[in-house]
Amino acid sequence: MKKLIALTLATVLIIFAYGCVKEKHLTLNDLPPTVMVDGKLYTDTNTEAHPKEYKADGKINTEVPQTETPKENNQSNFGTGYDYHFREDGSLEINIDGRWYIFKPEISNEVITLKIVDKDQDNNLILAGKKAHEVFSLNAKDVKIYLDNKEADPSVLNKGMEVDITYGGYILETFPSMLDSVSKIEISSEHNENKESFSFADLYLNVLKDIYQKDEGLNEGAKYVSIDLSKAPGDLTDGEKEAIAWLFSCSVNKSVLTLSYNELLKQGYLSKIDGFDNAYEWKDGILLSITASNQAEPFTSNIVSFDVKKWRSPRGSYMFNNCTAVIPGSILASIEVEYEIGSEAIS
Repeated sequence: MKKLIALTLATVLIIFAYGCVKEKHLTLNDLPPTVMVDGKLYTDTNTEAHPKEYKADGKINTEVPQTETPKENNQSNFGTGYDYHFREDGSLEINIDGRWYIFKPEISNEVITLKIVDKDQDNNLILAGKKAHEVFSLNAKDVKIYLDNKEADPSVLNKGMEVDITYGGYILETFPSMLDSVSKIEISSEHNENKESFSFADLYLNVLKDIYQKDEGLNEGAKYVSIDLSKAPGDLTDGEKEAIAWLFSCSVNKSVLTLSYNELLKQGYLSKIDGFDNAYEWKDGILLSITASNQAEPFTSNIVSFDVKKWRSPRGSYMFNNCTAVIPGSILASIEVEYEIGSEAIS
């Protein structure tokens, strides 16, 4: 009797789950309506959507039997020829026979390791990975946070920390990118209690803002700012460099690049100065660069030394020379890293 009841309930659940997609004969071996897009599986929520307008992001063009899970992009187990588009929350809306249905991404609980580049008073985080374009935004207010496996609150999160973030496996490709279904943030005090874990991003962002405000006449007419951190001490990741550039662009409201002098020259941003063989200027932009100091080792104990330059032409530049900053021994406590300028110069 119990087996009969269980069998009946299972049949009802399957019919209910498939009712919003198509009317067809189903068996107990059928799987929920599922589609694969961009390498991720999305499952029917049995919820109808009512979009006012839409732009198709793709179309389902292949199918597998309802007893199987899709294995290729734009493949479903319920039919072909259906348009779909992404919702802001990362789910899909699929047009099936003139009606729209919501498909949610399957939760896979993936973990990504990122560094905190910036944090504001509302616990909005900007995080960076190792690779280019790995820049993420995340509000940590309602996310579970664990410090050494013990639950904590967002106040323990500091700039420069390396954290492990568990999320649903889907990345919304905005800029900064967003992780879906973030369930927890984990911090290891042992891993963050050494200077190797220190992030130079916050220090360099403040330095760039300071030199940008020097000799403000150089800023007139500039549409672009390029930030070159390719030779900055600290082995910044590509993700950190892009995060710094994006945060800087927000502060100056200008288009920001991440090109060096040679790259700007090669890509045609610089103009040759009349009457000079190898002299160039940037008529509508400014180059900001940070390099290791020429008069000191980049690292001596816990001291980092660097030079900063604001350049627009050979006769239009400003320099901070022989700058030094003390790297904290731990970033578990919130520490504002300050720096000293050895000398300043203008040309």
